[in-house]
Amino acid sequence: MKGSTCSYDMRQEHRWQGTLRVNVKKLEQELEEVKSVLPLLATSSQREAATRLAIEIQNNGFSEHSADEIRKILEGPRTTRPGSDDAAPAVGSSSSSSSMGADRKSDVTATAATPESMPAYYTAYEQTVSPGKQSVLGSSASPMPIAAHAMNHPTINFQPNLAHGSHINPVTYTYATFREGKRAARADGASDQKVFGQPENDIHTLINGETDFDNEQPLSMWAPRVANMFFSGAGLAEKLAACEMLKEVMAQVIPHDPTIDFLPWPAVRDFFLHNPEHHVAGVLVNHLSLNWPHEESHLVYCEPNSGSLALSPAFREHISNLNNWTVAPELFEQMPFLMGKLRATGMH
Repeated sequence: MKGSTCSYDMRQEHRWQGTLRVNVKKLEQELEEVKSVLPLLATSSQREAATRLAIEIQNNGFSEHSADEIRKILEGPRTTRPGSDDAAPAVGSSSSSSSMGADRKSDVTATAATPESMPAYYTAYEQTVSPGKQSVLGSSASPMPIAAHAMNHPTINFQPNLAHGSHINPVTYTYATFREGKRAARADGASDQKVFGQPENDIHTLINGETDFDNEQPLSMWAPRVANMFFSGAGLAEKLAACEMLKEVMAQVIPHDPTIDFLPWPAVRDFFLHNPEHHVAGVLVNHLSLNWPHEESHLVYCEPNSGSLALSPAFREHISNLNNWTVAPELFEQMPFLMGKLRATGMH
């Protein structure tokens, strides 16, 4: 309108800018705090506590525990290096509940992580997961470098580099923590029902998008929730496949002769896993025949771009067909209980 004036409140603008700067600084500070605790989350010997804290940070940031509190929980009392002039206090721990679903701060355990415990933990994981399964679960080439995956945060997406140039992989860490817990449960006499749950995964949980997993759940309940949590961008078919692969890998919670892993028949592997007294190490493996009908030169081919050797598509297809696998007839003299389960070489 004619004669009207338009006023601009500079004070309000300054207040908005000030609020924005404060919020940005808070986000920057929280990002740095998250980066500072990530190495501990990956390497702490207190695996259930670390997993619970990682989920807590993912869902609520540092509203329940500050970064300093998390470091104290995961580090425990510090010890000095050998040869140090400082007195070395004893490494201690505080007892607590192992439940990940509890809300009290006192439920988080605290024990110092030792350098000696880290290689054994991650090396054991690496030895029992095949390359094909690592494509779903993530891989770790050595005890320290862990494969790269971003951990989701409500307000921050980040993929921080650690001092040694590696990344934290929540999938790998969550899986390994669960597996080690179930191994301990098996050693304590837990039943198959308690460890593995139902023969089929809880597909309803998968379809409903539930993500509230914890280490007390049996595998059939845990796997779909983990798939929903970490494979949120995948389709239903891929999630179902991931659950099946998790179920197969988790059979490793049963201590067994590693030569069982070389057997191509799932039913036979399962039989020996649950009846180890019938297995003679290496005998069955050494009597296997794949019955490849072509020249050995057709087993592999040279990649034109890299120059490296790779399995030929025809050989891969041949391997995947269980009907192509047979055993030497004399094997049944040592293992008569396999009669009818496997085909003998030369018999149709």
